[in-house]
Amino acid sequence: MRFFLLILILVTRGIQSKGIYFVEERDGKTYTQPLTDQQSTKKVGEQIRELFNIDINPSESPVKTNSHVSSYMKTLYKQLETYEHGETHEEDEVNAWLSADRIVSHMAQEVSHRFDDGSYRIRFAKEHVPSKEGQSILRAQLRVHIQGIVSPIFFYIEDTNQAGDTVLVSSEDPTVVSDVTTMVDRWSHLQLSTLPIITARASTENELKIEAFLVIALKDEEAGPPKRRSRRAAAASPISSSPMRQKTKRSESAYFEKPDANALCQRKGLYVDFDTLGWKQWVIAPEGFSAFYCAGACSAPFHKTMNATSHAIVQSTIHLVRPNTTSPAKCAPSHLTSMKILFVDQKKNVQIKRYRDMVVDECGCH
Repeated sequence: MRFFLLILILVTRGIQSKGIYFVEERDGKTYTQPLTDQQSTKKVGEQIRELFNIDINPSESPVKTNSHVSSYMKTLYKQLETYEHGETHEEDEVNAWLSADRIVSHMAQEVSHRFDDGSYRIRFAKEHVPSKEGQSILRAQLRVHIQGIVSPIFFYIEDTNQAGDTVLVSSEDPTVVSDVTTMVDRWSHLQLSTLPIITARASTENELKIEAFLVIALKDEEAGPPKRRSRRAAAASPISSSPMRQKTKRSESAYFEKPDANALCQRKGLYVDFDTLGWKQWVIAPEGFSAFYCAGACSAPFHKTMNATSHAIVQSTIHLVRPNTTSPAKCAPSHLTSMKILFVDQKKNVQIKRYRDMVVDECGCH
């Protein structure tokens, strides 16, 4: 809701920007109008970045991430977008990713050379172990990419306190995936004084090159259950596509400066473009998102498309009889949905972060 208030402040003040702009559809044409001028874009971007609480500095070049980490996180992001747009699923793992407020990847700090017993030590930094304060661990996954496989080998992820996973690995499929939720959860409870280490063993005497990373799904304790994005919102506003990249006709300012006073309460377009905010190198996906906003009259008689509450109808009736005693009903969001951002933080971690109540799905009179 705080973000929506920020949008209202920007609209009310009449600030104009290429990074944030109105979008109107009329007569088969798309009209756009910036909210802020170019000089204000940086300031607006800083306000939104503070709200998003993303650990990036747009003025610095992003650090290079591991290709296997980036590739997997991009795939996971796309899968979650597909599931949230209506595709069914029954797997517990998918539900864990969907329920997460943050999905964080951590590259192993060090992978040792092969020991005489055929084992490798995969070391992570202490800061990679999530704190239990204010959040819970839904899922933790270890992904190991192996190079140097001549013929198929057995690869074993060892954990002294639970059964490990043994898998057959070949050069055609050199990635090992292991559920380490219990292990990471135990690390978090113990608050380790030493570096967290995972031991892996391979059934070959050849030296293997191993790259490993953790993917951890976290849920904020105060956050409620995630809201699925409705089919209506998904069909009407693909957040990964900018209206400016479509075939558009830019309107004159007068088109937006003289809104239709008789227009009923409805959802209207408002787009935030990450590229023009200077986030392109940090934010992998989406390119921007359609936040939308609510505008229009809330007066009797109420049309069914106005989604008026019973209280709004009563309040408006009283306002008609005695205007000085109560204000008229207002057009405001009646349903908001979440959005996700895939980005790289300053510590080389690729993250997927969910922001609740960021996209106006429906408007109504309240």
